[in-house]
Parts: sequence; structure tokens; C-alpha cells
Amino acid sequence: MALPSFMKKYIKDSGASVASEEKNSGVIRKWLDTGCYAFNALISGSIYKGFPCGKITVVAGRAAAGKTYFAMQAIEAFQKEYPDGYVVYYDSESTISNDMLKAHNIDTDKVLIDEVMTVEEVKDKGAKLLAEYEALPQEERTGLMVVIDSLGRLSTRKEVEDTRKGSEAKDMTKQQALNAMFRVLCVPAGRLDVPLFITGNVHTAIGTYGAPDEISGGNAVKYAATTIIEFVKKKNYDEKTKTTVGDLITCKTYKSRLTKPANKVEVNLNYTTGLDRYHGLVEMAIAAGVWKKAGGRIEVDGKMMYPVQVSKAGDKYFTKDVLDKIDTYCQNKFCFGGTLDGSFDTDEFSDDTNEEMVPIIEDKE
Repeated sequence: MALPSFMKKYIKDSGASVASEEKNSGVIRKWLDTGCYAFNALISGSIYKGFPCGKITVVAGRAAAGKTYFAMQAIEAFQKEYPDGYVVYYDSESTISNDMLKAHNIDTDKVLIDEVMTVEEVKDKGAKLLAEYEALPQEERTGLMVVIDSLGRLSTRKEVEDTRKGSEAKDMTKQQALNAMFRVLCVPAGRLDVPLFITGNVHTAIGTYGAPDEISGGNAVKYAATTIIEFVKKKNYDEKTKTTVGDLITCKTYKSRLTKPANKVEVNLNYTTGLDRYHGLVEMAIAAGVWKKAGGRIEVDGKMMYPVQVSKAGDKYFTKDVLDKIDTYCQNKFCFGGTLDGSFDTDEFSDDTNEEMVPIIEDKE
């Protein structure tokens, strides 16, 4: 495309780029597989994609909802895409260990764990990290990922100083500090294709009867994030063994610039075998018209089978052709401009939890 001379001059002087060019910082060049096809589709609109690089992805939920597990999943996927890349893990809870990382097949030699206390500490360290990474020659930028786990446990310098002085004064600086942190991290991370993966806590508001639950981070995270996913967990109880075998996590899109809001899927996290890649895919295949449902079974390759049999067989029935058809369905279902309703019907995805997804409001901490 031929540009007029004044536009060429502006590009030269400002460093801007044409939106259609690959070098544009808004282009998502890499995606990190979540480990579950349905969750990939919820976040990106495609079962083949997942967490976007160069953007801010936030997963939020109550304690033990699976947030850190998915942080591990994101790191594992990052190392597959960038085998020579490095991860800086800002840990505000002092919970991450070498063994936890190794359990996810993560190369621990390429993960730096930095225990932090305050928002300002993450801001200063993160800004310096990104500036030094950007200063490297292009060929030496082998990949960088930043994880903040968790946003809700970060304090502020003022709160730390007041505590040391014995003061119980209310800290009103956290929102300002969070806004400043996101301002200095967002643009360089996007320009450098650095994925920012953040976990957030859901907690009950204190002081007002009937007040809604809150997600730590308030308006700062609400405006800065590209994607915010809320987790609500319930136990997966096996009637045969009379034991809890894992967690069923309902994942709902609170905010997304990539897909329609208010979508939800369910993922199956087994305590022994890990994340079920195919959970929910049978329902998608039925909705896409790939297979037909008859009572409690489905017709696959001329045979009547129960959905759990198909899911457990994995690649045997979910061939490339079947997956491609499901992917086309998901693009219409989840993406803006798609022809299908963005919300799953109750007969497509089981979700018998009565817990409500929480709104994000101003953090009162």
C-alpha cells in the first residue's frame, strides 16, 4: 500500500506503524495453550489458541479455585513457544516452589521467582525489566513472560510504613499505585509480545450487609486487562469410588477485548491426571452438528456411545477434521461478529453451581 508522503514522515518521526503490519504492537503473534480446548475457545475464540502474548490476562477466584494452577499452565505453554525464553514470577504469597514448577514440566532454570510485598515494587522492577529487555538486540530477545501472583496480596509502601510505625490509618493509595503500575507495564509489554499473567482474589466486602463480593484490583485492573476470567469451583465427586477426584471449575468471561463477554465454559481438573483437554468438547461437537445426540448417548462413527467414553478416547474420535469443525463453531459462538449467541445453553454445558459470578468494583482495602 502506497502511503502519502506526510504519513511516511509521521511514521519515521514517531515510530508508529501501519495497523496491518506484523510489527504493530497490537498484533497477537503468539498464543499460550491453556491445556483445555474449551478454555482456549472462551479466551481466544479458537480451540487452537489460548492466552494471548503481549496482553494482560487476569484469572480471579476464591482461595484454591485453581488460579495458580493455570499460572503454571501458562508458564508451561510459554516455554513450549519460547524454549529459550525466561519467566519472571512476582510472588506476593511466598507459595511457589521448585517442586511445584517441576510438576508442570517447567524448566526451573529459566524461571526467576521474585518475592514482593508492594505494588510499587512490582511497578519499579517490572518497568526496569521490560526496558532492559527492549534494549537488547532483536536476536537476543528470546522471549519473556511476567506473572504476578497474586494482585490481591500486594500491599503498598504507605501501608508497610504505617504498619512499622504502629499506625492504623486507612491506606487510600492502592488504586493510585495499581493505576501507575499498569500504565508503565502495558505498552512495553504489548510492544515486546510479553504476556502478563495475573491472578486476583475474590473476597467478601466487609462493613456493609449484603454488599457484593469484590475482586482485588478494582478499576485499575478492570480497565487495564485485556481479559478477565472468573473461576467458581465445585468438587467432582465420583459415585463409584465415593471420593472427590478433582474440581469442576466454571470459567466465565467478565471482560474481554477478544471475545464476547458473559460466556462461560467448565473445565475438569483431576487431582491425579491433571486438566482434561477434552472436557466440554463433546457438547460443542453436538452443538456444531458434528455428532447427533440420542437420549443420553451420541452417535459417533456409526456407534452409539456415552459422552464420557468419547472424551476419554481423546484423539481417536476428536480427529483433525472434527476439531476444525468445532473450531469454526467456536469462532461463530465466541468471537465478536459471530452469528451464534455467545452464551451456552444449560443443556450444552452442565453448571449446577448456585454461586454467582462477582462484579469488579472499587477495591476498598
